[in-house]
Amino acid sequence: MYEVNVVVERPLSRVDAELVTGLHDEGAESVHIHVVVPEHAHARPVEAVLHDVAMSQGLIVPGDSPAPPDDEHHVEALDVLGETLRRLRAAGAHADGEIAAPGTTLEVLEERVGKGIVDEVVVMTRPHLVRETLHRDLASMCRKRLGVPVLRLFPHSGPT
Repeated sequence: MYEVNVVVERPLSRVDAELVTGLHDEGAESVHIHVVVPEHAHARPVEAVLHDVAMSQGLIVPGDSPAPPDDEHHVEALDVLGETLRRLRAAGAHADGEIAAPGTTLEVLEERVGKGIVDEVVVMTRPHLVRETLHRDLASMCRKRLGVPVLRLFPHSGPT
């Protein structure tokens, strides 16, 4: 079975779920989608920008979380995962998923690639302009470190 790992920060819209499930001609029977939701994706935007600036200046290292983990962020991440799985399954996909602890999304993907259970990674997150400019965004890091195809998509912004 072909294993696609999809990283999302917000629930996939119906349109995005259909896009992801339609990426492969093999058909739903031979494709499995594993969703990874970074818990830190729910940090406040100002904190995230400050984190990016600090990282670009070498004040912190990649993987440091812009906000300490807390139950509220974990609950939000669980909601994102649940809604995304519901929409992917409604679109006909075989899907499961997990929450990545703050700052560990790349490590979660590396571990899965190391086990030989990832054929492709799809990063479907909102734009992170500072990180993308510095090539420190998740898609760029995945391309450098994972050794599997990485597709960068932006979430649909229209009606779900």
